[in-house]
Parts: sequence; C-alpha cells; structure tokens
Amino acid sequence: MNLRVDFYITQAHSEDERLRVVCRLTEKAIQAGESVFIFTGDDSQGQRVAKRVDELLWTFRDCSFIPHQMTNGDERTYSEVAVSIGHDSSKPKSTAILVNLSEQVPDSLTDYPRLLEVIAADEASKAAGRTRFKGYRDQGCELHTHNI
Repeated sequence: MNLRVDFYITQAHSEDERLRVVCRLTEKAIQAGESVFIFTGDDSQGQRVAKRVDELLWTFRDCSFIPHQMTNGDERTYSEVAVSIGHDSSKPKSTAILVNLSEQVPDSLTDYPRLLEVIAADEASKAAGRTRFKGYRDQGCELHTHNI
C-alpha cells in the first residue's frame, strides 16, 4: 500500500485546540491546491465533532474562511468545494487527503494517497493514536510523525 499517513502530535489539551490544528492543516492543504475530506465517524461523538469542525472552519482565524460542505456519504451531495466533512469514509470525487477524526482506522484507506491524524496531548488520545498507528503499520502504510 502506498498510503502516506502523517501523525501530528500536538500540545492540545482540549478538543477545540485539536480541531483548530485540523483547521490550520486543512488551510495549508487548500493553499497547496489539495482537496480534503474530514472523516468524523458516524457515532454521536463523530456527529458532534463534525458540527464543531464546520463551525471552526468559519471562525478559526479572524480574517479567513475555508469553503466547505457537510456530506452524508451520498455522492450526489458532493460539490466542487475543496473541503468536505462527513461520517462516510468512502472517497468524495478527487479528494487527495483524508483527515481522520474518528477513533478507528477508516475502512477505505486505499481510496486516498494521504491521511492525516491529529493527536491531542492527553493520555487517552495518545493511546488511541498508538493503536491506529499500529493498524496503519500492519497495513503497510508509509508512516511519518510530526511534533507540533
């Protein structure tokens, strides 16, 4: 498998801080001409995270807004907006980067050339991140770690 997985280990101690890092990474990807799908998982936690990311992409910087859309996994709901947020990890058209905000390794890894994981500083997040790291490693992914 040629999937590149980048783990961003943050000093974030709150979910909001972690999601702001996701917004900054998303902004950087868009500036580089990439499209992004932010996968949140389909449980109640994932739905709450999706709503908060939606809000933050409007407000995380005073002078910026990242155009985006919420999706439901139905291909007809995807438009040409470069950033999509949703709970179905199957690939929206021409998406280059998957940001995984769920607690699991997404099912559709082969659909993406690159995946980002943003790990908070608390021990529970680190432990869950280590589990996903092992899962990606076992699937033959190219793994990179960044301390930010």
